[in-house]
Amino acid sequence: MPNNISDIDIMKGVTTLTFDIFGTVLDLAGSLTPPLKELLNECGVSKTVQATDVWAQWRHRQRIEQYQDNLLMLGHSGYLAVKRRALLYTLRTLKVDFQQEQIDKFMEAYQDLKPFQDALDGLRRLETKYDLVMGNNHIWSTWQEIASK
Repeated sequence: MPNNISDIDIMKGVTTLTFDIFGTVLDLAGSLTPPLKELLNECGVSKTVQATDVWAQWRHRQRIEQYQDNLLMLGHSGYLAVKRRALLYTLRTLKVDFQQEQIDKFMEAYQDLKPFQDALDGLRRLETKYDLVMGNNHIWSTWQEIASK
């Protein structure tokens, strides 16, 4: 029996690595803040409400929405549904006047999420040795589209 963990190769026999991609591989803030700024411009509040501030409040509200779903044992209502509810709540709290069509247009930005460059570089190195499995709480059709990029 080895005396400590360094005496054994803990990765020996590992063939597959599994991880979540949202916020780890995909740069949510970098991908969504520019279209969020456009939304705020369209709503006429970009001088008083900053996209980075909305982003921070929106991310906080997303966690609350997920917590409420769990607390009430509603199950996972879907990644985009949670994000949308949280965005609507945040915009209403900040007294941003918007139309549902504007929100629909903004939510399309989730179809064009960009990865962190260092994450891509790391995945390219890892894929030479391991099978990679990316997990998420997103709807399958959107996930397939994002993963193919």
